[in-house]
Amino acid sequence: MSVGFGVNLIDSYSARREWEVQNSQNTAESFQSTLERLATEGDRAALKDAAIEFEAYFIQMMFSTMRRTVNSEGGFLPKSNAEKIFEDMLFEEASKSAARAGGIGLASFIYKQLSIGMPHPPATEEETEE
Repeated sequence: MSVGFGVNLIDSYSARREWEVQNSQNTAESFQSTLERLATEGDRAALKDAAIEFEAYFIQMMFSTMRRTVNSEGGFLPKSNAEKIFEDMLFEEASKSAARAGGIGLASFIYKQLSIGMPHPPATEEETEE
């Protein structure tokens, strides 16, 4: 193993982490602008969908952070890029399923808070539980 090879791995890892951080910031800004726009337009169904999508993204980031705390190098064989991509996709779908099933309550909270300023009456418990 040459020194250059090790440096390339470090550079590759650094570039991937930088991309992940940038992607997270862009996604968060996109969700924020979408939520604010929907709150001012008064589209309750779209606001609820956006709040659920935001909660799914939040849960996905939580899973991602938890996964990084687990030592993945302890296995018999190192993980391939295909396995890493599969795990990312698996956790993304698990996050979406969890958010659609009620998640951690973040979507309901966001919906209630943003629907207060809408032209129609504020959200009721029945609307947020559907």
